[in-house]
Amino acid sequence: MEDKYKICGWAFSIYGALILVFSAFVYSIISIEIGSLDFMFFIAAFVLGLLTFLCGVLIFKGNKYRHKIALPIAVLSLLNIPLGTLVGGFYLWLRYVKLNN
Repeated sequence: MEDKYKICGWAFSIYGALILVFSAFVYSIISIEIGSLDFMFFIAAFVLGLLTFLCGVLIFKGNKYRHKIALPIAVLSLLNIPLGTLVGGFYLWLRYVKLNN
């Protein structure tokens, strides 16, 4: 595995796990008050968190499809300010700016 992507693998994995835990926590609190619309948001957040976590695992293990999966996840994570912006921006910076090193 390339050493420059090892940190990105950890960052995606930790960020995905945080999304999973936070979405489950918020869903358990809000589901009593709002109704069924929050279930749709919970499923969307859960799927995004799971894909982000699995993307980090694929990057860390050095899978050959890691960059095809990490690029859309990194772009989506840019929308989640500030932590997602840091994780996605760091991956995109390593992937496209630091090509010569």
